[in-house]
Amino acid sequence: ANGTAYIVMELLSGETLEERLKRVGMLGPADVDKILLPLLEGLEQVHSAGFLHRDIKPANILLNAQGNPTLIDFGASRAAMAGRTTAMTAIFTPGYAAAEQMTSAKQGPYTDIYGLSATLYHAIAGRAPPGAFDRMLNDSYEPLAKMAPPKFAPGVCAGIDAGLAVIASERPQTIADWRPLLGMDVAS
Repeated sequence: ANGTAYIVMELLSGETLEERLKRVGMLGPADVDKILLPLLEGLEQVHSAGFLHRDIKPANILLNAQGNPTLIDFGASRAAMAGRTTAMTAIFTPGYAAAEQMTSAKQGPYTDIYGLSATLYHAIAGRAPPGAFDRMLNDSYEPLAKMAPPKFAPGVCAGIDAGLAVIASERPQTIADWRPLLGMDVAS
């Protein structure tokens, strides 16, 4: 209308995961499960539509009063088309960005898996993992599986660790590949 484009979005209220983590420090297993399952489903839909979010971090997850998540801020989102030849712009948040986001390397669903893994790591460990670039130079990453946070399923910890592999080809390539590693073989 009026010679311009508009985006109409749902009005949401709540606090970001970043705000929640500043307030409470860390999340327990039930709270992590409550955000993980819907985010997996949402990302799977985004990826199946041929897009990537590319900036998953605690500040871009809005939690409503019941703790249900909504992934927000698709400002960095780009089409993730097979065989893409043009370089994507470098938009990332250190600590949550995959190594390929800092180079001209191809990006894919595995890029968002890294961002969500880093976000979940922060929620469980109480701090973001070291940045991917720093890890390429001197990997000081402490795996969640080694930390063994109390009451967390070993699969969730191992799956998050797998999602934080610095080399993209060593990460789960799709949400469907990642679910079994997280111990979540079927969508809820």
